[in-house]
Amino acid sequence: MGIDDFEKDYRKLQGRIAPSAEARSRVADAVRKDAFAESEERLGIDRVGRARYRVRGVDRSIRPLSGAFRSFAAAVCAVLVCAGLVVVAVNGGGGSSRFDIQAYAAESGTVQPSRDGLVAFSYGEVAFATPDKGGGQFTGCMFQIAGENIASVEASLDRGELYRCDEEWVQAESGEIEALMGAEGDWQASLAKAYADGRTHLFRFTRLGPSVVEEGSAAVGMRLGMWLPDAGDGEGASSGLGADMLPLEWLDGAKLTVSVRFADGASETKEVVLHTGYLKTVTVEENGVEWRVAVPELADGPDPAGQSTFYTLYGTIE
Repeated sequence: MGIDDFEKDYRKLQGRIAPSAEARSRVADAVRKDAFAESEERLGIDRVGRARYRVRGVDRSIRPLSGAFRSFAAAVCAVLVCAGLVVVAVNGGGGSSRFDIQAYAAESGTVQPSRDGLVAFSYGEVAFATPDKGGGQFTGCMFQIAGENIASVEASLDRGELYRCDEEWVQAESGEIEALMGAEGDWQASLAKAYADGRTHLFRFTRLGPSVVEEGSAAVGMRLGMWLPDAGDGEGASSGLGADMLPLEWLDGAKLTVSVRFADGASETKEVVLHTGYLKTVTVEENGVEWRVAVPELADGPDPAGQSTFYTLYGTIE
């Protein structure tokens, strides 16, 4: 076979190889990161709970490659293409995640993205179920899944149970709020937050068991939380709301597993090991009220003034 025949056969082989959309996306992400070499400086949390960043030190210079390196790179690419493989090293070879586990703080209505492998849950808006509804506490430690082209989400907790939080804004007089909270439904507990303008924010909590699977568009933004049984469940258990509640430390060491399937058939799983401790906080304003919200940054210990740290639940993404 002559060199011309070899070249023709090689071009035909290349034409039959089509890298997947996911592979092309990973290559594009890697190229953009290398080309712009951006570094970010965190500024805080905006009014709707998004993390705000400022890009600094952007290097937009173009550095030509040496001829020897170009030849070597071309040879490597030819081998990978002929094998039908595309290999991209991102974040030390671990790849880039396609979804995020975001903490949701019901009291302020803010969402807190994970950062540096930490999820900062908010422990504060605790609700209790009556004995006839199964008892237990709805901790207020809630989260949601964010990402694009998500087809389904499966979440499981190896200690306690998961619950779903459904919310509704209504116009209600003070005498009507109690009736709304006590309305019949599938939920086991509820909370209401009334504001000076006459609006009331209703939260209804429904136990789901140790695991849940959600398909379709409802999987994105579905707010899930962690439910704890009463400490004295069984013979001799207290009948008062919250009188026999387990401490938050009961969840220390528990594992939350989240698996996401995407529309293109790909899937990704994250395991979150839960811990209790002090996290730093920021102040946000929502509905005309200022709130302190835990952020994914560990604190050395309690703030004596009680203004810049929270003792709460947080998770480390494994």
